[in-house]
Amino acid sequence: MHSIFAKQVIALLLAFAPLITWADASKLSTYLPEGCYHSGEYQQQKTLVGMDKPLITDGSFAFNCNQGLIWHTQSPITETVIYKAQRDSIIIRADGSTQVLDSRVQRALGKILNNLVGGNSEYLQQNFSMLEKDNSVELTPKNKQMQKFLHSLNIAPQTDSVNITLQLAEQETIAIRIFARRSFTNLEQTQCAQLPNLPPQACSILFKGAKQ
Repeated sequence: MHSIFAKQVIALLLAFAPLITWADASKLSTYLPEGCYHSGEYQQQKTLVGMDKPLITDGSFAFNCNQGLIWHTQSPITETVIYKAQRDSIIIRADGSTQVLDSRVQRALGKILNNLVGGNSEYLQQNFSMLEKDNSVELTPKNKQMQKFLHSLNIAPQTDSVNITLQLAEQETIAIRIFARRSFTNLEQTQCAQLPNLPPQACSILFKGAKQ
């Protein structure tokens, strides 16, 4: 579960400081990705209790606001999670085998990721409290069940990247740098399969049953 949870990544975002009201929630768009279709690369560092060094992973992602999110880990292991917008998440392992991730936590994470990456401010207003400081912002979950696995999300945009820090349960921290981001006017299965470093199998699963 740790390797899967480590990629709840990309999209989860935000963290501490003077409280701003949701009347000012339009500021959130400054921190969130824009557009319905985009892709990019990431480097992730996960710090676990008892580990001397953080676990570093590299990979790429693709997002379609109607279909969902592909989060691909390329090294040190190969593994891909597809967070479908309206269905259970699916993991693709290095050998190409797949498994449905239908636990309550995985469903919640899939929903959070798709709404964060998609910039759904209505969902964020209903489910998170928001704080802003300097050039970063924090979201803390209101739901007690969500608080059991996610304490806060912090995002700080840079000139050519975005730094995201997730404070998880059990004193775990995930720091993610998203870079080389590209936006598209549309992103269908054919275009998805042509993106570098993404397995075509993941695109096929993401767009299964979708009208092209």
